[in-house]
Amino acid sequence: MTQNAVDRSPSCVAGLVEYQIRQEGPSSYHLRFVAEGVAPRLVAGVACEALKTVYGPAADITAEPIEAIAPDLPGKYCLARMLEPIDPHALLDDKYAPRIP
Repeated sequence: MTQNAVDRSPSCVAGLVEYQIRQEGPSSYHLRFVAEGVAPRLVAGVACEALKTVYGPAADITAEPIEAIAPDLPGKYCLARMLEPIDPHALLDDKYAPRIP
């Protein structure tokens, strides 16, 4: 999963001004978003469905409308954040794993 894939999915949701998604468990995500000109409830539903195209239909995505998203230090926006530690072994094919004599 790349940041680009995550960012493309909700980018065409009408009324979605900005968002931040946080992974809270293996398949649970929390979407914080700013909506403009459209009912936040409608934006939430469409944005969650769009994100399920990336995370899969079994993903549990909750949504929370907010007024604004503040930048993280040092002033950059973090659109997606994973709270689970990365298992590097799950990312590597065994045939490329280092061999220890």
